[in-house]
Amino acid sequence: MSLAWCANLHTCAEGLRSLADELRVRRQEAIDLNSNGITTNPSGGVATYYLPDPPPDVTDVDAYWARTDTVANVQAYNSQSVATAKSEAAELEEALANGRSSRGRTPEEIIEQINKHRDIPTYGLAFCMTMGVDTMLDAPLNAQADTNYAHEEQPAIIPTMIDTFGHLMCAASSLSEPSSYPVASSPDSAHQYSLAGSIYEAVTEEGHEGRATVLDAYMTADGTVYDTDFLVGLGGYMEGIEEWPDEPRGVTWTTNSGNDDYGARYLPGHSTDPLAAALNAMGNNPEAANAYLAPPDEDYSPLIDNEGGDDYWRPSDLAQQRMEMLASREWTPQSLEGLSAAFAAVSANRAPAPGNDTDDRAAWATGQGILMLAEQDLPNGTVDENIGIMLGNCGPEVVGIANRSGIVPDDYEVYQTSSVATGADGESIEAALAHLLWEASDSAQANHYIVRGTTVYTAARASAAVQADTSGNPLAAIKVTYDDQASVLDLISALSQDRADDGYNGAMAAAGLLSAVPGAGLLGTGVSTALTLQGSPQVDATGHDESSALRGAAYTNAFESGLINNPPDPATTSWYSVGPDGRVTISLDTEDQLEDFNGWILAGAGGSPTVKSTFNEIGVDDPAARWESADDFKKQYGGASW
Repeated sequence: MSLAWCANLHTCAEGLRSLADELRVRRQEAIDLNSNGITTNPSGGVATYYLPDPPPDVTDVDAYWARTDTVANVQAYNSQSVATAKSEAAELEEALANGRSSRGRTPEEIIEQINKHRDIPTYGLAFCMTMGVDTMLDAPLNAQADTNYAHEEQPAIIPTMIDTFGHLMCAASSLSEPSSYPVASSPDSAHQYSLAGSIYEAVTEEGHEGRATVLDAYMTADGTVYDTDFLVGLGGYMEGIEEWPDEPRGVTWTTNSGNDDYGARYLPGHSTDPLAAALNAMGNNPEAANAYLAPPDEDYSPLIDNEGGDDYWRPSDLAQQRMEMLASREWTPQSLEGLSAAFAAVSANRAPAPGNDTDDRAAWATGQGILMLAEQDLPNGTVDENIGIMLGNCGPEVVGIANRSGIVPDDYEVYQTSSVATGADGESIEAALAHLLWEASDSAQANHYIVRGTTVYTAARASAAVQADTSGNPLAAIKVTYDDQASVLDLISALSQDRADDGYNGAMAAAGLLSAVPGAGLLGTGVSTALTLQGSPQVDATGHDESSALRGAAYTNAFESGLINNPPDPATTSWYSVGPDGRVTISLDTEDQLEDFNGWILAGAGGSPTVKSTFNEIGVDDPAARWESADDFKKQYGGASW
């Protein structure tokens, strides 16, 4: 036997032994994590450990896992993360009670350390289990207990806690079983922990109902997107709560018009309805909003082939019962923020999805939301903005109303979407949608969303029209769709100028921001450009010239359709770019870009005079169809009492 052969055998044995040790460590990490009431696979029946998923921009997933799935990382993200969370949760609770911990650190110093780990699910869940959801919800209320609202600023630690605890709960939501019983209150319990169940117990504890106001703040902390299953489960818990305290009226920091004897009971600016908190969080998670507002029926297949060959969905019994519950619930200006946020989010799922019921469910839920919100006494501000997002995702309906052609497109429409009138009275939804357009028309932000969303819809519609064109004149097909969209701008102009110039400027700014219409010619391939609450920009209502507001979007379609003879050089053009996938983007975000773009058109539009002359006529063919005033619109849609 050669020495080389023996050496190789020894090396192989050492390798196998090392691999066995690594597997043993991983197995023990999974067992220890599960014994702490935390499992990363609650429905799979197999104990697993946690490692972060690859970021969205990672292309080589195998290489990512080869780098990430190491013993050191497994221990860092599991046993060490849990141990750190337990220690820091206990220390923070001590510091909040005494001003400093026994280690000498202030709450602010401890929170600064916590923020380094707050988005790790294992850390977040262990923290919630150790400190207790009730204690976490009480912390901001205790911090303001001795504060006189009328004369003092909000204690600085309150927004800090809202941000940190909101992220901790959000991270924990991805690992917590939404509906398991009993609720485990000990971090050492072997039972799977239910964060949703713990929240329910905390907000329904007698004398502590005001914790729901803090929950609302945590659910909407900046940068948080709570887990879908968790939110659906939490909504199921909260909808069963039928009584909650009245919200303090006229109470904000430094402007209290009431008394301050409730200092430790309510967080100003947030709803006391626990369901509103869950709905508010769904506003940042369209998938959760769809799953909650339009749950599928498990007893039958929701996809039924019809004559058109597309799918058809009918609302399940649970979906109908849930809408009836929401319609009968009492809503306040504060809780309407949550309701409108959820309907805004569900509307983002309306992009056509043949063979899938996602868009059908979302369209039905959006229609129900339109009816429901139109019946409310709507406050200005956030609710207006949420309604603007929802209406922005109702391209077919808003375009139909603006053109007086009804909310259900004709059968010959090539870009078909699921109708919001499915299973409902179309005339009632049309009237309700028109009412919401009126209500939102004095908000620059809402009008910005409406025009932005309907312009994206128009770009997708124009793309589909070009692909389906058999006349040999795709340019005319593009123009017709943008003539329809010009009526939307005309309507928003009539409504908002009558009520507030800011609203008009917001609409014009939206139509000018053509970075909102990425790859218009490719939208028919399923690219989602729906509006959502996450990442929604604040409108710069400086306004753009109305006559050029839609040209950028129309030219995007023309570029994608090959109608421009000599496209500009992206390297030397401020407003024109081409992505790695070949998608054209026209950006008119600045006055300089708008000026350069208009100069390019005046110079001949890239040697395409027919395109230039055709697009210069967008929206000017039928002046008799223009909206003369807000009263003209109200008369058309029965709004005498608005």
